[in-house]
Amino acid sequence: PPIPPKAAAPTFTKEEELKLTKYKKMKKMNLPEAAIRNKMKQDGIDAALTAKFFGETGGSKGGPSAPKAKPKPKWPENLKRKPEIKPSRKMKNLQWSKVDPFSVEKSIWKECDDSRIKIDKKELENMFGQKIIAKKTPKPGSGSKKKKETKELIYILEGKRSYNVEIFLGRLRLDPFACKDILLKMDEQKFDAEKVAKLKNFVPTPEEAAMFGSLEPGDEKNLAKAEKFFYTIRNIDKNLPQRLDLWAFKIDFKKVLAMESEKVYALRDAHKCIKESKSLRELFSTILAFGNYMNGGTKKGAAHGFKLNSLSQLTRSRSTDNKVTLMEYLYIYLEKKNAKLLGFVEEWSLLENAVSVDVPTLRAGISQINAKLNIINNRCKAAATNTIAGDKFPSVMKPFHASASKQFESVKKTHEQVMKDLHELATYLNEKNDRTGQFLKTLNEFRKQFKFTVKQCEEKRKREEEKRKREQWKLNKQKSKKSGKGGSKSSGLPKIGTGGGMGGLPPPVAEDASLDDQKDGGGGLPRPPPPPGSKQRGKQPTMFAGNKSDQMLAALMRSDSSALMNKLRARRKKGSINQGK
Repeated sequence: PPIPPKAAAPTFTKEEELKLTKYKKMKKMNLPEAAIRNKMKQDGIDAALTAKFFGETGGSKGGPSAPKAKPKPKWPENLKRKPEIKPSRKMKNLQWSKVDPFSVEKSIWKECDDSRIKIDKKELENMFGQKIIAKKTPKPGSGSKKKKETKELIYILEGKRSYNVEIFLGRLRLDPFACKDILLKMDEQKFDAEKVAKLKNFVPTPEEAAMFGSLEPGDEKNLAKAEKFFYTIRNIDKNLPQRLDLWAFKIDFKKVLAMESEKVYALRDAHKCIKESKSLRELFSTILAFGNYMNGGTKKGAAHGFKLNSLSQLTRSRSTDNKVTLMEYLYIYLEKKNAKLLGFVEEWSLLENAVSVDVPTLRAGISQINAKLNIINNRCKAAATNTIAGDKFPSVMKPFHASASKQFESVKKTHEQVMKDLHELATYLNEKNDRTGQFLKTLNEFRKQFKFTVKQCEEKRKREEEKRKREQWKLNKQKSKKSGKGGSKSSGLPKIGTGGGMGGLPPPVAEDASLDDQKDGGGGLPRPPPPPGSKQRGKQPTMFAGNKSDQMLAALMRSDSSALMNKLRARRKKGSINQGK
């Protein structure tokens, strides 16, 4: 085929040549065409001149056969242009965002006419004109240096927003250009995940970045601190907050994926635990039998099954004497008839981890990871033709996306299968409308309540056993009292020092009794008090310190034996009479 003739080189006017000098140098440096176009657009170069610079005046890149698109009108037909206003002095600019002229027709601005408003131009200029500071002429002979002119700062952002950004920059302690360099290189040695996540809230949004497009040449030097930071980093990315969000996601990906995986595997284990449970069917059959018998002859009787939320009624149903719940009776019954079934408490222990998982939150987390990986993939594709010089986003994110997608795909498939299995299990348990795994929480609540009931029953049995022992001890005590009364009818007092014992008390030890008799004068009576003025070594003898039988008598005295108390009083009285004689 014949070689098409080369297109003639475009000719430029002197004014156009001056504008394009910088971009010709960029072309010679072999910078990507997309980067040069982006820079020309940022600098406000006319689209027609840009096309002419890249040799597109002869038609579209698609070749001569490509249909020509209708040129977009430069101005709406029914809209009059505003007259150009030139104040007599330089004014402070009102940093607003202009409405697109093509949007005026169907908006409130069609009914607004500022030409009817009469304003006092001189007053407006005096109030909002920029200050003109007269240069002071130094006095002859003085070697004083010239003072710099004080420049008024330009604020574009909303007051509170500008103030918050300034505070953050004070904590960041980084030059705007150094920060820009870190963001372009995606240097994780200098910015960790926490810092990137914080920085995301203090970078320009697409709307805020667009506000800097209307700045006059040279105004960037007079920008305030927050505005200067935004102006410096605004061209890094079209959507800088999203870029930083994706960067923070990359840094924390392993941690985030591990958390979501743990939740998925907890649900998977709980599903397997209930699905393969041997005790579930037998346990439900037992409860169904109890319920059908209790509801026999009523509309609620002859049931083929019950809803899982009915399990909570087992603790509310009580016996006729109101002492035992149906849950307690179930434990007693299983303990007697089917003790192996009690093992379901431990068998269902895996439910404890699963109930802490919020299924809707898990779904949202998995979807968010998937969405961010898709955004990274789309951005990497777009960056191949549209990126600025020095931006390492594509080279850093492309390998990450490849490895992260493989890891996530496994978790994603497991999650989808677990959600499907849980829904099938819910349907199997007659809870077909349950899409959030609520039935797992119901079963775990029943398990915990049954475990608590077992503990209560064991404590109740201990209390009853202690009570039985106390009653048996009292019964034995009463029997010993009756036998003691029958053996001492002749004297009315307990016999001391004999083998028969003292009023039902156990007989004293022979050796101790003989020793006590020798020391105390026999008879096993308490030792009389020493005469006044007599010297005695050691401690004063206490009452009933003579022998063991007297000590046992004293112990019984401290109990509820009123009969022995009366006998002891009589015995003391008789002993004091004998001493007087």
